[in-house]
Amino acid sequence: MARPLLRPSRRFRDAGPFLLTGAWVIAVAMYPFQFANPTLTAEYVGGALLLYLVAFVIPWSRRSAKLAFIPPALACAACGVLMAGQQSVDVVLTALLVLPILWSALHGRGWQTGVVTTVALGTVLAVGASYTGITTHGVSQVLIVWTTMLCFIAFTVHVLRGNLETTIKAREDMIRQGTVVDLAAAELYATLNPDEVTRIGVQAAAHLILPRDTASKEALFFLVEGERSIVLSHYDEHAQHQPVDEVTCETAEMPMLAAALAESRPVLFSSSALEVVSPGPIRDLLEGVTGGIAVGVHVPDFEGVMIIPRRDGLRFTEEHKSQLQRFIMIFDLALSRALQHAAEATTDPLTGHTNRREFMRRLQTVPRGDRYVVLSMDVDSLRAVAEEGGRSARDDLLVEIGKALTRCVRRSDLVARVADGEFCAMLPHQTIDTATIVAERIVKAVPSVSALGKPASISVGVAGVDGTDDGPAALQAANRAMQRARSAGGGRYILDRTPRVQPAPELMRAAG
Repeated sequence: MARPLLRPSRRFRDAGPFLLTGAWVIAVAMYPFQFANPTLTAEYVGGALLLYLVAFVIPWSRRSAKLAFIPPALACAACGVLMAGQQSVDVVLTALLVLPILWSALHGRGWQTGVVTTVALGTVLAVGASYTGITTHGVSQVLIVWTTMLCFIAFTVHVLRGNLETTIKAREDMIRQGTVVDLAAAELYATLNPDEVTRIGVQAAAHLILPRDTASKEALFFLVEGERSIVLSHYDEHAQHQPVDEVTCETAEMPMLAAALAESRPVLFSSSALEVVSPGPIRDLLEGVTGGIAVGVHVPDFEGVMIIPRRDGLRFTEEHKSQLQRFIMIFDLALSRALQHAAEATTDPLTGHTNRREFMRRLQTVPRGDRYVVLSMDVDSLRAVAEEGGRSARDDLLVEIGKALTRCVRRSDLVARVADGEFCAMLPHQTIDTATIVAERIVKAVPSVSALGKPASISVGVAGVDGTDDGPAALQAANRAMQRARSAGGGRYILDRTPRVQPAPELMRAAG
């Protein structure tokens, strides 16, 4: 887009007033000679051209900020030429020194204004001391008066400039925050999918809370299920692909999760809060984080924590906490609405299997004493497929794996997709030994599903239920077995034969 004709360039904005002043000063200084001396006239014209060359042709805006005082200092020197030509430190002539000081105060830093002010006062002293017609008392009087006046002008302009910049920045931030909140609220209330609500929420929170000049805007949302916490959504502004499979950790490893859930307002944390995190996906995800802000989310049958980390060594302020507190109220409302709507549905829209909420409800309502087996399954290659082929390839893989699972179980068995890449199955009237056949069938059937030309794989954990324990406890044991299978390289199943007597109340609460 073409630049308007009347808009001055940055170079002219920085040096233009001093050039005009210098040219006018030299013209006035030449006037008493009435151009009678060609040599002297040529010298003054050459000096004017040299001033233009030094102050205008050279791109000062591309140089170090330490050189920004040179154009106004040259303007002060030009004023000195005028006073020398008149052989007087006249008040009218000395008033020209206000322009470079004023301009430096408007566009430069405090030390730059101090340098220009010193040059201006030095010019007055140098001219005054060069002519015997000016007494020492007169020079001192002029110096005191002009020092006081010029310093007062510079200080006043700097204060006004600082207040104006602060007001403008605050106004811009308020407009930006209002825009982000309005857009986020519109998107949040336009969806009834809890996963989409968390995705939109973390993205909006990152852009709302983090300053505009932050190198990378990032936010995470943790679902807290008692002893286990899951990263449901992760937003990274500069990441080419967002992580799509869930990352889990022990809740006790991240103290800020419990602290955020216990407080009614956002809490600040430092890098020391991450020192207890064991090496693994969570540690890798938070590598380089120097601090951040966390806020708890409390909606019916759902507890989570939104975390906004910082990697630049700076800390959030009380104003950031207030902004996040206002936004989280909108997020809570939208998430509660989406969860309420999701509670009315029992089917996963992508695979057609039972969803997590319905599976947990069915698992919780099985009569104690019934014998059955719980399978916990995780698709090993989901992250790689999503990073290479995108969301559509990931969805296609999940659909095909869902079909393969259907072929591997009986009609009376219950298969559910409980998370992004996790499936569970409940096999009634089975023992852990007989369920081994089903687990082996699943591990062998999944590689027949092609993912971007490569066979898929799945990790399976198997746990049995008898009259001494319950479904949530068995599911927790199956999850641990599945994690061991995945850590061993995936594409296999592991049985859990650990006796379980006590129920798992945290899973019961999460199931609702």
